[in-house]
Order: sequence, then structure tokens, then C-alpha cells
Amino acid sequence: MSASVAVELLPVHKMKIKYLVTNKMELTGDENGFLYMISSHSFLSQENVDRLDVVYERLRSLKDTSDSLDLLKTTNGEPVKFLSLVTLFLLVSGCTVVEDTPTSTSTSVNTGVSTSTSTSVKVGPKYKAPTATELKGCPKAGEYEAFDISFNADRRFLEIMWILGIRTAMRYYDWQGQESIEGKIPRAAELALYKEMGFELAFVFQHNNRPYSTFADTIGQDRYNRDPTEILAQAKKYGQPKDSAIYLGVDSDDHYKDPGKAAVRKYFSKIAQKLRAGGYRVGMYGSGANCLDLVAAGFIDKSAKDGKPLCWIAGSSGWSRTAEVLKSGRYAIKQRVNQACGGRSLDFNKLNTTDIGQWKL
Repeated sequence: MSASVAVELLPVHKMKIKYLVTNKMELTGDENGFLYMISSHSFLSQENVDRLDVVYERLRSLKDTSDSLDLLKTTNGEPVKFLSLVTLFLLVSGCTVVEDTPTSTSTSVNTGVSTSTSTSVKVGPKYKAPTATELKGCPKAGEYEAFDISFNADRRFLEIMWILGIRTAMRYYDWQGQESIEGKIPRAAELALYKEMGFELAFVFQHNNRPYSTFADTIGQDRYNRDPTEILAQAKKYGQPKDSAIYLGVDSDDHYKDPGKAAVRKYFSKIAQKLRAGGYRVGMYGSGANCLDLVAAGFIDKSAKDGKPLCWIAGSSGWSRTAEVLKSGRYAIKQRVNQACGGRSLDFNKLNTTDIGQWKL
């Protein structure tokens, strides 16, 4: 029977990573003591590699240069030399982990991902380990950084998202009292959970944001005035800080050419002006074509981190010029097509920058 040692995660403000090595994957420190990956592991997808980059960037931004401490240590103070990638994800997610001395070449962690070390993962007392039923259809731990939903999330659902390594919830603003989907606007109990659990938030406004009539404002709904009024009132109600972002949805591929394209551009010109006057950055959700057009027109703001436009590219990969934008890397968020996880239907998202205009309660 293999010996076990407890592994603890040191306080974030004192982190300085030096090295971690697994049987088939090596993570080595650079001259500043930070990790980078120099060889691949058989179960690593490109999405997991991207996830590592995001994790490292966040750790770099949190470093305290006056300290030089290993990220992980065993209870007797020795550095951990065998650590699976899944375990690293879970540690970064705030879970309690027990790392066994490697004795085999193929075992599995309760996340369902095959690893090269013998590892048992125990979710800390705060969150109960998910059942196979709860994880049915879910992505691998660390595969995505954000989710978006149009229902009111409960505690257990959010616990599962947290265990999967997701830290950002994408939610909706809509017309108050006239939601296009019941539960689209988060209620007080859900918002309290985000605050308690430490999730970051980002909001997109949508109220029937598909037809031409919405963007052209042709049916007497006064969209150019009502929409920004609704958005700013909810942002104030929820305490959304200035300089964070609010996304506007173009939930259709019908507007990649005129007259739809011109209508969308006019809508954004009206709404963006008022949101910016209120102190907010403006992003868009939709196709690659609408992203490119709205960026060129000057209606989309940028990530403060790397200048990428705040375009949230819809999960429908066949939409106009979407493949082109994804290939260029000039976007902030990439949505995955809807899937089931945690007993609910939702979308998962990859972040292409560390600043999408998200914020915390």
C-alpha cells in the first residue's frame, strides 16, 4: 500500500512557483521562479494547456516579490515532486488534496481524467464530492473558465462549477418584470451565493435580441432609450463597478449584411454611448462578422490586459466570419455549444484574456 502525504496550498499572496514534475509531464521554473510546461502529457488537450497559461498568469499577477515560497509543500516541508495536472487544477480551485507516492502508470481521479500518478482527491469539507450523475455530461476539470446560464443557480450547481475550476459566471440583464425567459435575471439569493463563494461576474443584456425590429427599433418599443435605462438601473442595483464591461447580444447570424448589419450598428451606437457615459465598457455577443463590424465602427471596448476587443463569440461555429475571428485571436470569450452538466443545461466558455470586464460582488 502506498504512503500518503497531505499537500497544502500556501496563501495566494505568498505564492512563488518553483517546480513540479510528473511521470510524463514536466513543469520547470524560469529565472523568476515561475512555472511553464516544457513537454506534453497524453491526456492534455490544447484547452487544458490554455487553462494552465491562464492559471500561471493569475499567479504571476498575485506574486509577492518579498517572499520566495514553493507553491506546494508536504506536511514535513519537502517539495512535492509528483503531481498530476488534475490535482493542480483542484488545488488552484481551493480543494483539499491527498497525494500518494506514485506506484502505477495509470489510475483515475474522481474527475474522470486519466493520470500518470496514483492520486486520491478529496474535496474539502466546504463542498461534497460530486456524484457520477452530477458529473454526467460535464467537461474535465480546468477545461473552461466561465459558464453562462439563463436560470437561477442554486448552491449545489455552483459548487459543481467551482469543483470544475470555473470562477466566472456570465449572467443576463433583461427588462425587469418582462424577462424573455423566467429566471434570466439573477435573483438576490443567487447573487448572495456568488458573493459568498467568490465567483466573478460578467453581464450581457438581451431582450429578444434576435430580430431586425429590435435593432432597428421599428415596432414602437423605444429600444434605444429603454434598453440602456434598464441596463444601468440593474447595474446600479447589483453594484456593478465602473470600468467593468456590459455585453450586448446579437443572438442571430441574420445580420452579417445590410440591412441587418446597419441596424445592429445603429443600435450599438445608441446604447454604447449611454453605457460609456455611465462609466462602463461595452462588449458584444454574437458572430465573428458582427464583432469585426462593430469593432471597426468603434463601438466595442478592449481588454485592459492585452487590448483584445471585448467580443464574446457565440458557440455556433458556422456563423459568419466566426472561424476567421477565432483564428485571429482577436476576441475575449469563446462560447461552447450548449451542454448538460450538474443536472442543468448551460454553456461553457473559454476566456481568451484575463480581463473580460468581470467583477466581484
